[in-house]
Amino acid sequence: LLSRRCFDYGVTMIPMNKIVSKAIPQEKLKLIEQISNGEAKLALDLIKFDDQYRTAMQFVFGSTFICPTSEIAHKLAFNESIRVKCVNLDGDIFDPTGLITGGASRPGESILKRVVDLSIIQEKISNNKRSILESKKELDEIVKGQKKINEFTNQLNGLKAQANEYDKDKILGKI
Repeated sequence: LLSRRCFDYGVTMIPMNKIVSKAIPQEKLKLIEQISNGEAKLALDLIKFDDQYRTAMQFVFGSTFICPTSEIAHKLAFNESIRVKCVNLDGDIFDPTGLITGGASRPGESILKRVVDLSIIQEKISNNKRSILESKKELDEIVKGQKKINEFTNQLNGLKAQANEYDKDKILGKI
């Protein structure tokens, strides 16, 4: 690709088998959760991709957090115990090296905010689907129970009718 000049601009390529990504320690994740009140989301968790690209995605997005506000992004990026790259919903980047990139925003709503909102909506849809399935199972159980009640009611009515016939025969037999 490079020798045939397939790109009109400079590119950097890393072979998939050479990529090494580091997981964020659980203690740090808990601290991030605590400081952000659960509002900071790992960028990797907000995007969908084919599992065969997991290593590359972890390399690119694995330690970047999406934060709803600049304040939270600043706290996480520059906290000595955390020091992770953060991006707020306006697209400003807070890098623990000390760089803050951004400042100019286009009119309209931020794409990152829409991605986060979409993720929240998708989670709500998933929860609602689970709730509907649970309700359907409960309804099916209720319908089964109602059928059994109807069967028992029919059996009881049949037994009552037999008892009435038996009582009539007994009375007629005495006369």
